[in-house]
Amino acid sequence: MNSTLLKKELREALWKLVLGTVILTALALFIPLSYNFIIDLFSLLPYEQLEKYLGTIPTDLFNDFSLYLWSQWNAKNLPQLGAIMAILVGMSLLAGEANNKTMSFLLTRPVSRRSVFLSKVLTGILMMFIMVWTATLLMIFTAGFTPNAVDTGKLLTCTFITSIGLFVILSLSILFSTIFGEPVKAGGATVLILVILAAASWFKPLRVINPFIHMYGAQYMIAGTFPLIPVLLMSLAAVGFLAVAMWVFQKKEY
Repeated sequence: MNSTLLKKELREALWKLVLGTVILTALALFIPLSYNFIIDLFSLLPYEQLEKYLGTIPTDLFNDFSLYLWSQWNAKNLPQLGAIMAILVGMSLLAGEANNKTMSFLLTRPVSRRSVFLSKVLTGILMMFIMVWTATLLMIFTAGFTPNAVDTGKLLTCTFITSIGLFVILSLSILFSTIFGEPVKAGGATVLILVILAAASWFKPLRVINPFIHMYGAQYMIAGTFPLIPVLLMSLAAVGFLAVAMWVFQKKEY
């Protein structure tokens, strides 16, 4: 990895980093501040209707502040918005250079292809890490000023699980960025694969291949059991996608 190249990548992607962090943080801050409003809103509904609309949600959702934070962050907004951020970041890391016809120039510099690839991948990982964890930590910090108890340990652990899932999506986006050499095609291919995986979960035997189900961290938040196998499998998937992407990059002509 080349530190100069890493700084260059971070500098060029700074606007994406700032925009993504602001969007995620704004949403994360809204969640703890909206707790009482949401409780008051749903208290107006008869219990029968509440069960109808929230049938799959834990019954003590509005009695447990930490569970509420998790349901709105790790089980909803972070995977959804985080997936979009991961696709946008990953799809242009390599395809952006190829599409702008600057990759061949970059590869003439005294750096190896491996160094170029690793610098770009690390840029993407750092960007996602900063976006996700800045927003999460500020959400927990804000929640600390409310009169409600916050289970910081569980929320941080669930965010770690969600982060692994987002890194899988980032790695998949990077793989397609390497293959296609055009950001839009890379992003479109990633979205298509994710839609197929999400749709596959409609069939119970195939639910295991849907990364979103695992990245929520529900097993840990609700049952207290850390999903070791899903986390390991997601980690292996992310590493596998990056390994294939590196192989393609090293062989590809620009």
